[in-house]
Amino acid sequence: MAGDAAETGSAGTHGVNLDAPAGDLPPALARLKNEGNLLFKNGQFGHALEKYTQAIEGYKQSGGV
Repeated sequence: MAGDAAETGSAGTHGVNLDAPAGDLPPALARLKNEGNLLFKNGQFGHALEKYTQAIEGYKQSGGV
């Protein structure tokens, strides 16, 4: 997914901080969730779903669920 809006660094696009905390999620999982949110806002629903799924699976593997 090179060139994806969600892969533009910690500031993201349009001032979105992709590294912002997301509740109790570890930073790597919070970033996936935030990337999903950005993709969703940009109408890239399939890509957003992939990011959300990765975050959920990572959370499950960490013993969070």
